[in-house]
Amino acid sequence: MIFKSEKWELDTEKITVRNIPDGTIYEFYTDYIRYHLHFYEEHLPERLQKLVDTGEILEYLEELEIKVTDEINEQTEI
Repeated sequence: MIFKSEKWELDTEKITVRNIPDGTIYEFYTDYIRYHLHFYEEHLPERLQKLVDTGEILEYLEELEIKVTDEINEQTEI
């Protein structure tokens, strides 16, 4: 599914965020982000649309990726 605003586009199938004005595409590769987006797409699509509309979607996904990576590293150390 694609969530779109004037400046941003989130494609939950490709797991990409595109900055429409300059054409830059940001890709995310972790399975956790894929599952997270699909869950939100099914249960809270308005939340994803709000993040796209406000331009916070890229920051949200980047922070999520960092948190997940940190948690995985922490569990690996245990």
